[in-house]
Amino acid sequence: MFFSQIQILTIMEFGECAHVAVLTKIGMRVNEYIGQDAARWSKSQSSLKLECGLTLCFANMLIIS
Repeated sequence: MFFSQIQILTIMEFGECAHVAVLTKIGMRVNEYIGQDAARWSKSQSSLKLECGLTLCFANMLIIS
């Protein structure tokens, strides 16, 4: 889908929230967070931190230029 520029390598899930975050482009905007209407995000180097309630999902990404 939107994985032409960003490839999700691993996702570690804590809690019972969504499994997958679909990322759009290098701007690191969250396009869709399955099972959740919205998610706050913050970028730290090559990791994306998704917060939804008490659930923390960390997605290690490889940016494909």
